[in-house]
Amino acid sequence: MLDKMSDDEIVLVEYLSHNRGSHKVVGASTKRFLGYRSGGDRFYIPRADLRAMSNMFREISSIVDEPKDVEKPPTPPPLPIEAPQPVSETAGNFANVSKFITETAEPAPMEFRPALLAGVTPDIEKNLLAAGRNTPELIIDLGKDGLLTIKGVGEIRADAILQSAKAYLDALEETGGEDAEAD
Repeated sequence: MLDKMSDDEIVLVEYLSHNRGSHKVVGASTKRFLGYRSGGDRFYIPRADLRAMSNMFREISSIVDEPKDVEKPPTPPPLPIEAPQPVSETAGNFANVSKFITETAEPAPMEFRPALLAGVTPDIEKNLLAAGRNTPELIIDLGKDGLLTIKGVGEIRADAILQSAKAYLDALEETGGEDAEAD
């Protein structure tokens, strides 16, 4: 349709309809189908239809001014790059900090929670804490029969909890933890 017209015969317009949604638009002069359009759409139409329907279309080229040749501002010179300090000057500072940290910092003791043991779910942990079993030693003292009385613990889970509690204490002894010193 519009592709067979010369550039002088078509114009870019904005559709000024106040109707909601897209609807069929037909040129008043050419009787050509211009597509399904909504108010505010921009598209090309024959110049004859613009003249016949000037209340429905606004020519875009008359709204937008042609860009003028604007002189570009000169490019600023590049910023100077500061040379990095030699490694020997900065390395001493980090060595002192590292020495201070290793001499003064003590690892925070890890607080035991029954949930740290294999097989202990949040519900089982609540039940163990309610029964006063808040250390690995107290859990081991319960034994398999005692663990079976805790709601949610079956035979397989009781074995896993006991094995995990013993492994926890062994690891604590190897690292010299606080609980190991109490023994």
